Amino acid sequence: MIHFFLLSVRFLHDRYHGLTDNGERAEWPPSPFRAFQALVAGNARGPTIPESIRSPLRWLESLDPPDIIAPQTQPGQVLLTYVLNNVSDSDANSRTPKTIRPTLLNGDRLVQYAWKFNASQPVNDLANLGSFVLNPELPKLIEALYGVPAPTAPRNDLLPLVTGFPGLNKP
Repeated sequence: MIHFFLLSVRFLHDRYHGLTDNGERAEWPPSPFRAFQALVAGNARGPTIPESIRSPLRWLESLDPPDIIAPQTQPGQVLLTYVLNNVSDSDANSRTPKTIRPTLLNGDRLVQYAWKFNASQPVNDLANLGSFVLNPELPKLIEALYGVPAPTAPRNDLLPLVTGFPGLNKP
């Protein structure tokens, strides 16, 4: 059975400034690699990534490129601006030209990446995924950011997500 891992990104504004590697043209939709980099950066703790996160990231990295669902766009007005040159010790006001080529999003600002994976033969789900489900990171993050107490681990109430639900996907 084919399943999808769906990552949804909603832009806060109606413009996007990502460019291709050579910086000559707009990159739309944003590369899945940019989304992957954001997942890595968002889960890094200093210079390292926790082992509990590495395995899912490696799994995602092993999948074929995702299908991308993105809104229509149009090119925005090109703007030449000047930014401070951080490498000049001799002139504190030295500036470097920078060309901005925005991509304007029409309507919805939601981009979705859908990675396909085969889930027909789960093997050792509890051993492979149990720690992620029984000791989730998101409640700890919400507690750290907003002071909302996280449920105590292990979250045995979530165990059916890994072992299956009787009558639904478990005999």
